[in-house]
Amino acid sequence: MSARAEVLARVRRALGRERADPDVIRAEADGLVGELAAIRPPVGDHDAVERFIAKAASERVAATVERLAAADDLPDRVAAYLAERGLASRLAAALPPALAGLDWSGLTLADAIDPNEAVALSWAEAAVAETGSLVVASSPAAPVLFNFLALHHLAVVRADDVVAYLEDAWQRFAHAPLPRALGLVTGTSGTADIEGQNIKGAHGPRYLHIFVVDRF
Repeated sequence: MSARAEVLARVRRALGRERADPDVIRAEADGLVGELAAIRPPVGDHDAVERFIAKAASERVAATVERLAAADDLPDRVAAYLAERGLASRLAAALPPALAGLDWSGLTLADAIDPNEAVALSWAEAAVAETGSLVVASSPAAPVLFNFLALHHLAVVRADDVVAYLEDAWQRFAHAPLPRALGLVTGTSGTADIEGQNIKGAHGPRYLHIFVVDRF
């Protein structure tokens, strides 16, 4: 087949006039990727959780991280974070039922977020050891603004949901409908557009604190 004929065939397939052969697509994808292990950066001898914590807390990503033995510890650790920074005991929270049902006495959790919100607490579907990123997904109970609006963003992720590489995170959504919005949060917001000075919090949270929870 000539190059022209191949291009026109691809156009026809894209318009739905010809069904693409899945085997051909798979072969083309394999040809582009090659040996995946050869192009992935090494994660070292640490397990994925240890690697994620180290990467997220690195100078470049600039998050802070706590590892909790159990989800029941979360309310006390959130309260401690607020107290240590002189913050009010009110925060906006978008949590799954297992976490929303914990004992939050002493704290006020709002289910809506204000444009000038000081603290927001949200849930991450996964975390990526390779980059120190959180994978956040929108839902009716978890609007995306909870991840990007407040000055202090507190995020919760299960240790079992930490994956080694970015590609591994997408496998979690391979056999389920994709959420309306799916985002990657890698550290705090920042810009160096003005005089080359790195200003944190320019376009979103200035502080990111991650709770990695071992047991639910």
